[in-house]
Amino acid sequence: MYTSGSDTQAPPVDARLAGDVKAALQALVSKLQSQQTTRTSRAQTMQQSWTGPYADQFFGTEVARMAKQTADLIGELQTWISILDQATSGR
Repeated sequence: MYTSGSDTQAPPVDARLAGDVKAALQALVSKLQSQQTTRTSRAQTMQQSWTGPYADQFFGTEVARMAKQTADLIGELQTWISILDQATSGR
């Protein structure tokens, strides 16, 4: 927020730029979702033939950690998409 005289208002938003950024963020979300699906599928395939302590650690913690980090990042990107929507919708 910035103050102009006695009014407090949000700074002006370049709608075209915001639309471009939103489209890029949506494409990134789509790509991350697709890659997560691929990673999960490949991990399930690997789990059928990979055994031992490193495999146990990988499948026991790393796969879940990577999935959580991806979900967290997607959530943050979706928050920014919502912020851009609000900023360009006339508040």
